[in-house]
Amino acid sequence: MLPVAVFGQKNEGSGEQKSLMEQSMEIVKDLTPAGKAIFLDVLKNSQIDSVCLKYTLPNGDIIEAIYEDQGSVEDFWEKIGKYNMVTEICNIPFGSTYEETKRILTEKYGDYDYLYSTKDDLIFKNKKYAGVDFDSMHFMFQSDSERSYFNGAFLCINCKSKAEAIRTKKRMHDMLSKRYSAFVNMDGDDVYLSMGGLSPVISEKNYGFGVSIDIKDYGRDGQVLGTPYGVRIMYGPYEYVKEEF
Repeated sequence: MLPVAVFGQKNEGSGEQKSLMEQSMEIVKDLTPAGKAIFLDVLKNSQIDSVCLKYTLPNGDIIEAIYEDQGSVEDFWEKIGKYNMVTEICNIPFGSTYEETKRILTEKYGDYDYLYSTKDDLIFKNKKYAGVDFDSMHFMFQSDSERSYFNGAFLCINCKSKAEAIRTKKRMHDMLSKRYSAFVNMDGDDVYLSMGGLSPVISEKNYGFGVSIDIKDYGRDGQVLGTPYGVRIMYGPYEYVKEEF
């Protein structure tokens, strides 16, 4: 999660105000990689002066934090956290039951793939979402002794070559970069994996990121079918059911 950054706090014992960089580095060290990416993006792309910090969200809304106003600072980071939190896909909130998720999806997309779907994975073939044509859409669930939870989804585009997969992955990356404050290529210029957003469930899994894009090598089966690679937009899986030894 993102911090409640106390801009304008004093250096202990000196009475001098800490610089924005000093406070930033103290906050960043305790963040997940997802929170750190968003935090640094906010600092990099904000208008900063001696009084306040102004940041433009990807949707165009401008928010600000006044350093000496604790309430203003808390509200600033709360808005950024809420904006970047992954909460739903296909208008279905994560954490919904299997029955409710299935009802909404079949009303929207019709029948699912009965042959390959299971109680943990509802599969739809050749569907469109947000203007993008997907070859398959998987909606995943986990359950405990009381109920089931919609805890993840991945949307797949099949590709005929690695070059096509790289182009498609970049197109999806650019699309999601317009939605989230920080959508980053992992390991710098890595063309195979991007991650962004914040997970709706506090967990170290996926480094705290809510959504990722990767390129999947389907191997021999994909070569036989003529689509050896796939680009996947993956939400979760999020751990609603805690299982520990």
